[in-house]
Amino acid sequence: MLIKEISKNYRASLIFISLWLALILFWAIFKDAIVGFIYNPLHTHGNRINEYVQIVQILLFYVASLLLIFESWKKQIIKNRKYLLKVFCLCLAFFTLYAVLGLALLRANKGSDFFGVDYEWLLFRWDIWHKGSKPTLLLWSFPLYLLKYFTPLIPLRQLAVFYNASLGALAIFLSSFCFRKLLKNDRDTLLYCSLIGLSMSHLFFSIFPESRMLQICALIPTYIVFLTALQEQKLNFERWVFVGLLSLGITITNFSTTLVFFVVTLFLLHRDTLIQKTLKFSGAVLIISLVLSLIQKMAFPTAQYFFLPSSVKGDVEFIKTTILSNPPIVLWEIIKHFILVNIVAPYPLVTVDKVKIFSYFGFPTSYSLLGLFALVLWLIWFFKGLVNNLFDVRNEQRYLLTGLILSIVPFVLLHSFFGVQEFLLYTTNFTFTIICLSIPLTTQLKPRERLFLVTLIIALGVNNLLVIKNIISQAGI
Repeated sequence: MLIKEISKNYRASLIFISLWLALILFWAIFKDAIVGFIYNPLHTHGNRINEYVQIVQILLFYVASLLLIFESWKKQIIKNRKYLLKVFCLCLAFFTLYAVLGLALLRANKGSDFFGVDYEWLLFRWDIWHKGSKPTLLLWSFPLYLLKYFTPLIPLRQLAVFYNASLGALAIFLSSFCFRKLLKNDRDTLLYCSLIGLSMSHLFFSIFPESRMLQICALIPTYIVFLTALQEQKLNFERWVFVGLLSLGITITNFSTTLVFFVVTLFLLHRDTLIQKTLKFSGAVLIISLVLSLIQKMAFPTAQYFFLPSSVKGDVEFIKTTILSNPPIVLWEIIKHFILVNIVAPYPLVTVDKVKIFSYFGFPTSYSLLGLFALVLWLIWFFKGLVNNLFDVRNEQRYLLTGLILSIVPFVLLHSFFGVQEFLLYTTNFTFTIICLSIPLTTQLKPRERLFLVTLIIALGVNNLLVIKNIISQAGI
């Protein structure tokens, strides 16, 4: 019955997926023979034809995925087209901001190390540095990668900036769907979109080319499906599998959020079959991810398998036991990065050895007066919303609040041991959740609360932009 229903609703997507799989298998088997037969006199052209076949493979994959998404949300897209236009204009403004700042940082940077970020995105060679901890990232992350074949006049480093800026804008666009379900009006939704767009975590990683913005873009659909399931009181198993594949595919740790939300939804709707459905969901996601990982290896020979222990051995070096030897410093870093510097930025510590290093680890936070003002406003807003939600939620809102809080727990446990000294890198995974916890779930914003939120956004935005300006200026020294 499930296969029949999927075939009926997603026929176009399945056709494209079939074509895509057939092409990958055909090319994997006959690639050497075809290239040798056609280009034997000119061996240098062999790599070029291989690249273009790879492009066709990826294009088919993305056409199929977009058709699948459109079929799932077609009615909502048509119904809310005016609202979507407003959000699109806001996202376009943020894209412009991110691109301008990103290009300025790119021009100024003289080899600085920014909080431990990875540089391979500047070179558009993510296939070479692919890690097993990001199971099918290469399949999900290549749509704008293909632009390098069609825009030869734009240097790759600048193209990487535009790519990352577009991911930052996309994350805001996806966030708007969650905010609208929670806030229930367009005006407050746009305010919250501005809040997350100007938060330090989102702002910096939308400016500097890195994989972090892709992670939040892959995770927010989980929130959308979760909120939709609570609202409609319906599970929609195939949607959960899709967002599970997406979150697990980009990074293994993000799947914990999807799993938590899925279990909370089952606890509300299908408590009697919770264990069976959880095992079915986890098994479906892992098996399909395994198949996709095999397919990814055919398209990208340098890809790593996520299911082999050797594929994640490079991440072991980032595991530290500082939480055991010096608990206060790690606990403070967790608090600091979960609710302080990821939202309102202090000025980073800058040290110089062989390269200039920007860091927030292990030093007193250095806020300007404006930064302190914005931080106080944010803490008041956050704790007011959180406390009201804890004591005033009812019915399915309890499950929503429970899911949001529980989804943070795996990240707290993980980062007590992993990547503490580069903690800012991982803030994109939970900053969206923290901001959602500040939203009043039982009432709409009153005029004075809206004025407070606008003041917070202005103060926070100006402060964070000044910090980014300071980072850009110091990176050029």
